[in-house]
Amino acid sequence: MFGRQRLNEVGKLYFPNGERAKSGFEVSLMIAEADLPTLAIALSSISKYMNLWTYDNFPAEAPDEARVSAYALAARIPERIRSWAGTD
Repeated sequence: MFGRQRLNEVGKLYFPNGERAKSGFEVSLMIAEADLPTLAIALSSISKYMNLWTYDNFPAEAPDEARVSAYALAARIPERIRSWAGTD
C-alpha cells in the first residue's frame, strides 16, 4: 500500500502508440517526497537500473499499459533478462 490513500499501485508502465515490439516504453511512478534525495543519490552512484513489478500482464481493456506494484533499484541487470535488455 502506498501513501495516505493506501493505493495498491505505485505507477504505470506504458508502451506509447501500441508498439510493444519496439524497446521504448514510459513509466510513471509515485515516489514519496522524503525518498527523493535518497533516490537521487542512489541513481547517481552505483544503482543504474530500476526493476519493475506489475500486477497484470497488459489486460485486454488496456493492452499497452500495466499497473506497477513495486520497484527497486539495482546495480546490475538480472541475468534472466539480459538478452531482452540487449546487454549480451
